[in-house]
Amino acid sequence: MSEYYGDIKLDDSLNMYFNTTDAEGAPVAPSAPFVAGDFEFFKDGAIATITGTPVVYATPQVGLHIITIDTSVDTDFTTASEWLVVVADGTVETVDGQVVDNIIIGSFSIENRTPASDAGALLTNVGLVSTGLDLVLVSSTFVAALIAGVWDRVLSGATHNIATSAGRRLRQVEASFVITSGTAQAGGAASITLASGESATNDIFQGDRVVITEGTGIGEHGIVTTYNGTTKVCTMSQNWVIQPDSSSVYELSPADVDIETWQHTAVTTSATSALPEVDTKSISDDTQAADNLEAMMDGILLITVNDASATTTAFATDGFTEATDNIFKGRLMTFLTGANQFEQTDITNYDASGGTQGSQEFTVTALTSAPANDVIAMVH
Repeated sequence: MSEYYGDIKLDDSLNMYFNTTDAEGAPVAPSAPFVAGDFEFFKDGAIATITGTPVVYATPQVGLHIITIDTSVDTDFTTASEWLVVVADGTVETVDGQVVDNIIIGSFSIENRTPASDAGALLTNVGLVSTGLDLVLVSSTFVAALIAGVWDRVLSGATHNIATSAGRRLRQVEASFVITSGTAQAGGAASITLASGESATNDIFQGDRVVITEGTGIGEHGIVTTYNGTTKVCTMSQNWVIQPDSSSVYELSPADVDIETWQHTAVTTSATSALPEVDTKSISDDTQAADNLEAMMDGILLITVNDASATTTAFATDGFTEATDNIFKGRLMTFLTGANQFEQTDITNYDASGGTQGSQEFTVTALTSAPANDVIAMVH
């Protein structure tokens, strides 16, 4: 079912959103950017021919698309009408190799679903100052104005502080999720300068999450590692994909568990696996135990059998570098994979340059079977 974007006033604009993803659901870009002409309009069930350019298209990040529809550009946009927006038939762009024409983006109506009310006539020229609405109501817009006034009402402790009231509860809920919000002054590759009125306390936002809710970088988020109360600069744990600027509206909220940081310090990741690096300083508060474990692990060598014709007593290997003959003689070898898994034997010879079986040849006490190519063993 397509999304209904609401009943708007004639000559207003609205934004519609859609995503493009691959077969696994990951965001992808179309084969070429969409253009305004790729979108088709249906008015009250029939194709509408719109003159002018009613659509402005934008793609703030990969896989996210926004179309802004301006209903003031053409007389075909009228009140009491229902509209459907689709990707036009014959659109040349593809997504993940698939044709995307005739896909429904969404629907809206123009002054066709808000009921009129004669009750407004009784309240003409009455301002609801006591409730803070401060609206002058006319009969044809009574219900719409009342609804808009309620939803646009500013919640404050001064006027909505009755215990267990809906207004107070809403403020409490917001306080649990939003610490502060505002419009950024600027942004850097891995920083954002908050509004000038934000806290002057250094690191007050350390560990919190910044979410860009409007403007440049909308949808981006990251963890604050440091905050300068004088400059209002938050340093982030990672670089932004889209660098925020003075148009970026942000919210700060308490961060959930995130391995990007540990005690407000960015986690270092391995250059080869991208997994967090671990530096164990002690075991059960014993630093010597950690040093002993490190020394023991440094003395263990993992090798890979590189010999399709290996025998039970000799085979070539790779996965390491060692040019000294017989350096492993007298040590043990334990197989970790393959049919010989858990089998252990002793090393009787090591030929670095290569023996009968090939380079880096090990000679061992006979195994129960010849190890297969690519199995892994541990020398210790």
